[in-house]
Amino acid sequence: MVRSPLVFVVLLAVCVFPSAAQSSDLVFTSGFEDDEVCSTGCPPDGWRVREWPLAVSYASCSTVRVFGIAPGDAFMFTTCVPPGVQAGTGDPVITSIVDSNGRSYPASNDDCTVSETLPQLRGWDCRNTAGVTTMACAPAERGGFAVQDAPHRLDVTICPFGAAGAGTSKFHVWWNGTSNPNPG
Repeated sequence: MVRSPLVFVVLLAVCVFPSAAQSSDLVFTSGFEDDEVCSTGCPPDGWRVREWPLAVSYASCSTVRVFGIAPGDAFMFTTCVPPGVQAGTGDPVITSIVDSNGRSYPASNDDCTVSETLPQLRGWDCRNTAGVTTMACAPAERGGFAVQDAPHRLDVTICPFGAAGAGTSKFHVWWNGTSNPNPG
């Protein structure tokens, strides 16, 4: 089968330069330092990130329920934002991640300052609107955590850090595998 060079150029443009009209999912293929950023539809071999449809409010603790989970897939959650996106307010902390089977997963890296986390490796902004690094990541490990057994959801609890930590931010789900994270 002969492929037209025009089709290749169009596919390359779609995969390397995602447009606003495409899905909000991004795919990071190959290595972290020199990989391509693709919209959904490019090769699905790497980390994906999805902006949650609703911002999360943490005047008190809020739980985000993430459905569409496949066992063995790796996950990571953050309130950090990609370059050029409006930062959140306050000082959130991801206090717990529990699956529907009752299994707890690591929830750490309060201000997303660990340089090996996916948002840090991709150059995301973890500062709030006041310019202070307060946005949260969980877990702190570069590879996230692997989901065990066969849960049907993950519950991610986000709380304000102290009395002045209340605010609102975007919530992003990073995953590597066949899952289709969704709000249910």
